[in-house]
Amino acid sequence: MSVLKERIREYILEQLAPGLGPDGLGGQTPLFGPYGVVTSLSIIDLVAWMEAELSLRVEAHEITVENFGTVDDLVRFIDGRKGATS
Repeated sequence: MSVLKERIREYILEQLAPGLGPDGLGGQTPLFGPYGVVTSLSIIDLVAWMEAELSLRVEAHEITVENFGTVDDLVRFIDGRKGATS
């Protein structure tokens, strides 16, 4: 598991879904929506964490299911953004 993926999982499990447990959050577990593990309001906290901890500016139009649907989607989004700025 990548360091980035583990950081995202840890943040979600500790801050957004503390009762879930590590086995409840895999790379393809839906984060939002009817079967998601966190509430839709948590997206604000997640974006704030990404901006502060990963030095990544997230624009409103980038907050989509394709980018934020699962932990794996988040990793792809962040890697793509960091690759575009380096």
